[in-house]
Amino acid sequence: MSFNDLKSLEMRIYQENLEPNCQSCLALLVMALGCVGASVIDGEKTSEHESQQLKLQGVTWFTAAMKMLHLAHIEMSVEACQCLLLTGYGNTFARSTTAITELTST
Repeated sequence: MSFNDLKSLEMRIYQENLEPNCQSCLALLVMALGCVGASVIDGEKTSEHESQQLKLQGVTWFTAAMKMLHLAHIEMSVEACQCLLLTGYGNTFARSTTAITELTST
């Protein structure tokens, strides 16, 4: 994805004007994983409230991406493959952070 495409997607995300396509799905997945990752990695630097807000924003973007994921199944492109791969990472990451949270709370 070129830098110009990335900037265009960034603007559409902020304006909530995403077209249902693999590029939009991919952008949402990257944003979702970035939020959830930041909430875990920067755990010492951020408050519990900020960490929870990042996770919630990540879940919101992941949910929006899941609504477009069917497009990745019918398209044959690198972006479609990236969508499927990042969806797998997102699901795995969500399960592992849930398990870690449950273990540390007991």
